[in-house]
Amino acid sequence: MTNCERKRRKLTSVDTCELCKLAPETTEHILRHCPHTQQVWRILNLSDNVLNVGLCFADWLAAKLKDADSGLLFGVAAWYLWKRRNEYIFQQKQTNDQVLGQRIRSWANTIKQAQENDKQVHQTTTTKTLRQLHWTPPPTGWVCVNTDGSVRQPESKAAAGGLIRDELGRCRGAFTANLGVCTITRAELVGAIHGLKMAWDQGHKKVQLLLDSITAIRILSAGEKQNQRYYNITRQFQELINRNWEVQVSHTYRECNRAADFLANKGHEVSVGNHIVSSSDSGLSFWILYDSMGIAQDRLI
Repeated sequence: MTNCERKRRKLTSVDTCELCKLAPETTEHILRHCPHTQQVWRILNLSDNVLNVGLCFADWLAAKLKDADSGLLFGVAAWYLWKRRNEYIFQQKQTNDQVLGQRIRSWANTIKQAQENDKQVHQTTTTKTLRQLHWTPPPTGWVCVNTDGSVRQPESKAAAGGLIRDELGRCRGAFTANLGVCTITRAELVGAIHGLKMAWDQGHKKVQLLLDSITAIRILSAGEKQNQRYYNITRQFQELINRNWEVQVSHTYRECNRAADFLANKGHEVSVGNHIVSSSDSGLSFWILYDSMGIAQDRLI
């Protein structure tokens, strides 16, 4: 509230402008008539029409903000002028008019540059194509390991899940894991490790690991030296893929990862740790059948 408003509400007995001590402090005075404000407008070369007495305050403010050439600079200046007033009253912090003018120009230039960068980004058009996505069985002799992670807020409780299927779409094994509290990226990574360990323990020699998290794939691909935050996980991954077998890691879309998504969410319902899930589980069997039938979902890519 300005001092005039505070006096009207009987919160103070003085309505004078704290900066100039020359007139009642209204919003119009702070942004238009205060000598300190007028000096800032002159420094910014915006003083020609600032004191246009032919316009009421509201119309003047709207007209200046809409000005194609100086509207941005004016808006930043108005915000800084109000900010300076509040800092002076509540923090006893004084800012020189010249210094304030420099800050206003600097911030206005920063905003303008950001707007131009944003415009350039949006001018780069990418054509998207509507595609029908569905789970695809691995080649003969291979197995497909789909894994996924899940985090529920606000507690950040995490879980992971995954399953192994052969070229006929038959489930060779499935798991779900309650991971406690961690990030979604860590949940995705832990799920991938569990899936690979299950495939190795079953003796598979050709494995497709499919994740719907590009971030997780990038971390695994970079290696442990590039990811100190996930060092232990990436070290385990490197140790696994260097064994005597062939592992291909690829990205898949969420629409092709429904069974793993189901298992990841199921992890929130079990105790902490890794649990084997039977392929006869009603929920899992539904998604296995759903995928084996090649049911597709549309997505713009």
